[in-house]
Amino acid sequence: MFDFIFCKEPDCHEFVVTGQKTCLFHAPDRDELSQQMLDRLLNKGPIGSLSFSGMEYNGVDLTRSRLYACNLANSIFVDTDFSNSYLQLCFFEYSTFIRCKFSHIVSKYSVFSGSKFIDCDFSESDLLHSNFVGVDARHCSFDDSDLYYSDFVNAVLDDVTFRDCNLKKTDFYSSTRTQVIFKFSNFEEAIFSREY
Repeated sequence: MFDFIFCKEPDCHEFVVTGQKTCLFHAPDRDELSQQMLDRLLNKGPIGSLSFSGMEYNGVDLTRSRLYACNLANSIFVDTDFSNSYLQLCFFEYSTFIRCKFSHIVSKYSVFSGSKFIDCDFSESDLLHSNFVGVDARHCSFDDSDLYYSDFVNAVLDDVTFRDCNLKKTDFYSSTRTQVIFKFSNFEEAIFSREY
């Protein structure tokens, strides 16, 4: 797991970039540090316990990445391809994803809470025990995916499809759903309300 060390700058509550004393925003060599972190990601080897939140990715090919216990929160991903990647216990909360591909990924215990997804594709993926609490997802596909025990509580889902998905124990409590399709999925095994 990455170190939970806060930036040394007063009143900053962001975690430091691994190996640094500040977050990316307060780093004196922000552009160089961003490029170093991107180069590590593009290496395609297993990456573990790294913290580099606040990055911006545009048109980056991250296919077949293997990330373990990494912090990429508060980042912006545009036209980024995560296809065929493995993500375990990774933190992407409060990020923005625009036209990103997550097809054929395996995500276990990863956190996307509070993020925004626009025109993203999660089709044919295993998203197990993953946290999508409070996400804002528009024009997205989770078709043919296994979402066992994933959490969409308080999510806003607009024109999102869950065709032919495993939704066993998937929690949609208090979510707002507009034009959401569950065709051929076992939605009766999902959670939509609380019984007290």
